Amino acid sequence: MKYVHRIASAVLLLACREAAPEAKSSARSTQVDTTLVATAPGIGTRFPSIVVRTLMGDSVRLGADGRQPLTLVNVWATWCGPCKAEFPDLQAMHDTYGRRGLRVIAVSTDQQDADVRAFIMSTNATFLIGRDTDERVLAFLRDGSLPQNILIAPDGRILYRAFGLHRPVDPALTAAIESAIGGT
Repeated sequence: MKYVHRIASAVLLLACREAAPEAKSSARSTQVDTTLVATAPGIGTRFPSIVVRTLMGDSVRLGADGRQPLTLVNVWATWCGPCKAEFPDLQAMHDTYGRRGLRVIAVSTDQQDADVRAFIMSTNATFLIGRDTDERVLAFLRDGSLPQNILIAPDGRILYRAFGLHRPVDPALTAAIESAIGGT
C-alpha cells in the first residue's frame, strides 16, 4: 500500500510541476531530479534556522533553536492546483491543534506577493502565510516539488515530511502531531 501511495504522490507531483507557468518557474527546473529527492532531508534531520517574511510583514523563524513551537510548514504556490486544494486541510489542522501548540505556516514559492495575496483573499485561511522569496526553504529541501508538508519539532528535528496532495489529512501526519503534542 505504501508503494501505491508513493506512486500516486509522484503522479501528483509531476502534474503540479507541469502546471507551473514558465515565467514563474524560471528559477527552478520543472523536471523531477531523482538525485535531489533521494538526498532530500528526511525524518530526524535538523531543519536549519530560516527566517521567512509573512504577508503581514512580520518575520517568522523556522527550524532549530529550541524556542520555536511545533510547526507544520506547507510549501506551496498559487499556480499549483494540489497546493491550493490543501488549504482547507491546513485550516482544519490549525483549528484543531493551534490551541494545543501547533503553528501552521504555508510558505509560498511565488515570485509576486500580489499573486499570493489574491489567492489568500479567496480563502478563509487564518494560519500564517510566509514567503520563500530567497528560496532558502527550497534550497534546504533539495527538491522543488509542490506541495510539501514538513512537521518540525521545537528542537528543529523533522518529524514528518510528505510530497503531494494528502486528502483527507494524512493519518501519519496526525499521529506525528499527536505524539509531539503529547496529549496536552
